[in-house]
Amino acid sequence: MKFFVLQNPKADERTAVTDFLPVDGSRTGEAPRCSACGRFIGMLPLLPPVRVELETWGTNFGDIAFGPSEELLVSARFWKLYQDSDLTGLIDVGSVEVVKLKSHQKPRKAAPRYHCCRVGLSKAAVDDAKSALEREEPATCKECRLGGIIKRIRRVVLEPSSWSGEDNFFSRGLPGTILASEKFEKFCRENQISNCLLIPAEEFSFDHYTRRT
Repeated sequence: MKFFVLQNPKADERTAVTDFLPVDGSRTGEAPRCSACGRFIGMLPLLPPVRVELETWGTNFGDIAFGPSEELLVSARFWKLYQDSDLTGLIDVGSVEVVKLKSHQKPRKAAPRYHCCRVGLSKAAVDDAKSALEREEPATCKECRLGGIIKRIRRVVLEPSSWSGEDNFFSRGLPGTILASEKFEKFCRENQISNCLLIPAEEFSFDHYTRRT
């Protein structure tokens, strides 16, 4: 199975870059904890009703909108196609009310209806050694695989047989990085899903400590 990293495209490279922020006072649930060590393993989940401020950078609205949490906003078109497919991994949160819209360029069309989905946590676990992943402190829990802040990673490789079959997911040991299956990549390509940057996992990297060890 080939995997990809789903990222928010840069505003100066795409015509449909779309972001969102939950409005002040949005309802949230309790952050999930590791069943083994009790450590927090995710952010506070948004609860309905979902009310957001939407921001666009190009002339089109994206089929996917990215925010500061573990949720994505997806257009009604995307959500229907996703539900009609055999893809899994996005958890239904509910419909979205856009209370404020900020556009940096005049949109060609009206904003689509958006739906809020949460990206689920998989049993998949990142292989630190094969991914050349370095942490400030080593992971201490074999279940959640969380350790200190991740300093750098050269690629994303999952431990063999750890993936539990989701097409969109967070892996254990690599919080905040949305992974996707090759089925999802094909789905996005064939349906021309906008504001969707999928980087092959073996090509994904970052280094937050380029000037120090």
